[in-house]
Amino acid sequence: MQAPPRAPSTAASTSVLSTPSGATYHVPVTKALNFDPQHPSSSASHATATNLKRKTSRTQKRTPRNKQTTPATPTTTTPALLMAQHNVVDILTSLSSTSSQSSKARGLVQVSRLSTTLLHKKNEWSYVFPQLIIAVVSTLKSTESSTRVHGLMAIRTMLETHPLPFNGLTDIVLRSILDACHDDVQDVLSSASTTLQLMARTLNCTCCAKSLLSIMASLKENQNTSVMKMCLRTMGMFVPKMSSATVYGALDDIMPPVLKCINSTESSIRKESVFLFVQIYSSVGDVHARPYMNTLTIAQQKLCTIYIRRSVEKKG
Repeated sequence: MQAPPRAPSTAASTSVLSTPSGATYHVPVTKALNFDPQHPSSSASHATATNLKRKTSRTQKRTPRNKQTTPATPTTTTPALLMAQHNVVDILTSLSSTSSQSSKARGLVQVSRLSTTLLHKKNEWSYVFPQLIIAVVSTLKSTESSTRVHGLMAIRTMLETHPLPFNGLTDIVLRSILDACHDDVQDVLSSASTTLQLMARTLNCTCCAKSLLSIMASLKENQNTSVMKMCLRTMGMFVPKMSSATVYGALDDIMPPVLKCINSTESSIRKESVFLFVQIYSSVGDVHARPYMNTLTIAQQKLCTIYIRRSVEKKG
């Protein structure tokens, strides 16, 4: 009986060469598929060359031959360099209180252009924004209505291109826009209303409403009627953008000034306060708004009910 054939060794050590005739080569399993008994070294070289070729092919796929790679250069941009690069100092000089109206108009146009130019360069804009926004809102105090209109246009461009930096400055921006409406000039009121609507679409309306409540509380009764009217109209823009839970949680803060304005001697303020009451009612519902409705006179309740029904019919 013949002995069973010996199993080939699977040890991953160096091949062992036997001198007697009929000897066999024992090679590692990892090289057995490519091993050539006549040319052992050529098989290993062939395997190595094949692997290198595959790696080179993969590398060439990742990096095309015709694409030249340039080493990254370190950025040395500083705030002072950015200010000089974008002529910020010249813009601020144009917007100073001592400048002429035409110079301020040119400076505001330059702010709008710069805001658009840096649309995709948020870091650079963050350097120049604080100085520019302070200069722009200062133009809203101008006695010339045309300068205030140009200032409001610049603020809108900044809001459209870079809204995020405004979230920390809602109080000063809101107050400046509302103060610009003090003399009830129609062009200014229209431009301010458009700007406030844009704020309601792009900024955090809860933060804006908090700032607006503090502004309303600081206004004296029977004074600044144009500003109070715009405050009520603006709150009517913010309330629909807030969640019902947020509006419900703020009822104790919002409703007292609204109820007070409903009893104002100015018809325009009464009208805006009724519109705001309807917005609040639509947000929180009858159950939560009814206690405040009951504090109104019969005539006031009827008027509010008419506008509430119209609002429901409009929503379908």
